[in-house]
Amino acid sequence: DFLKQIQLEGIFYISSFIKSNKKFLRLFSQWQKKIKTKEFVDLGSGSGNLIRYIFENNNGNFSEIHFTVTDLEPRLELFKKLKNRFPENIDYIGDKVDIASSPKVFKNKGVTILTSFHELSQEKALKTIQNLIDYSAGFFIYEPLNKSWLQLIKIPGVFLAALLLPFRLKPWSWKNFIFSWIIPLIPFFHLHDSWVSFLRSYTKKDFKKWLEKLGNKNWDWVVDNLGSDITYVIAWRKDES
Repeated sequence: DFLKQIQLEGIFYISSFIKSNKKFLRLFSQWQKKIKTKEFVDLGSGSGNLIRYIFENNNGNFSEIHFTVTDLEPRLELFKKLKNRFPENIDYIGDKVDIASSPKVFKNKGVTILTSFHELSQEKALKTIQNLIDYSAGFFIYEPLNKSWLQLIKIPGVFLAALLLPFRLKPWSWKNFIFSWIIPLIPFFHLHDSWVSFLRSYTKKDFKKWLEKLGNKNWDWVVDNLGSDITYVIAWRKDES
């Protein structure tokens, strides 16, 4: 369990090598202006590092927004750290929240699904999109994946990036160092997770097909890639824009 927690915290820093975090913040800002809501729910939050990144780099732009972080297997220790650091902006749900089966949690709120949508089966992915259209004020799906050949070539670099994590994560952790360098389990965890995520990821074509099937005239959306590494969906109700 503690190895999984170290890995979750490290994903954020590995993604920074492709400048994923800055790209995410730019897209979030564009989407948030379109839906004009201050209440958000993040589904599948993991360590919640991208939500933390919003408030660490907001330059005062997001000081009034509020996020509730959730997960199917909530990491309460990490969630409490987020809450303690940003008590006015972040809350969490300590119980299990299934991305595909929790419309009451996000009804009339903006929804983010950040780096976790690829974990859903086709059936659950469709159900999730349908729930988001029926209940949310808007949604933002962000995946640092797009099944490109260039990204396929880059994946082994994840192992090397993971080796640098003990020197970038603060506070310094002897457990992280031991299991990254002496017994290199964590870099292999990251490499395995990257391969599996790549193989399970959905493409721009997939998202467009689902939205065209399930969406309606009351919604607008943008589905696109950023370079060879990122696939995203931003969607909002027309009467909200």
